[in-house]
Amino acid sequence: MDFEARRSRHRARKERVLHTRISEQLSEDLRRMADELRVPVSNLVRNVLEEAASVVETVSDNVGELVEDVVEEAERARERIRHRRHQQRGPRPHPEQAPRTAPPPEFPEVLGWQPLL
Repeated sequence: MDFEARRSRHRARKERVLHTRISEQLSEDLRRMADELRVPVSNLVRNVLEEAASVVETVSDNVGELVEDVVEEAERARERIRHRRHQQRGPRPHPEQAPRTAPPPEFPEVLGWQPLL
């Protein structure tokens, strides 16, 4: 939904007053910006809040899609690696059938090794 549609929908709803404490500096900055734009401070604050909420919503949606894309790409990469490994070495032995090897003495805390491809 674009900004104008949200704004129209918002105005159709009953508007509420929000009271908050702000610093003197922020108050002065808001008054100065409102004067420069020739709008009331309350309109400036409302517009800034609406824009900020819109940006957060858009970013949240984009991050969700990005995470999904990364997960899908990781799954495809895993399948490619499994396929190559199967082609190079044949099927992997079942864990109970895999030969156990002791870790080298310089890494006593290591419990197992996996070759890198």
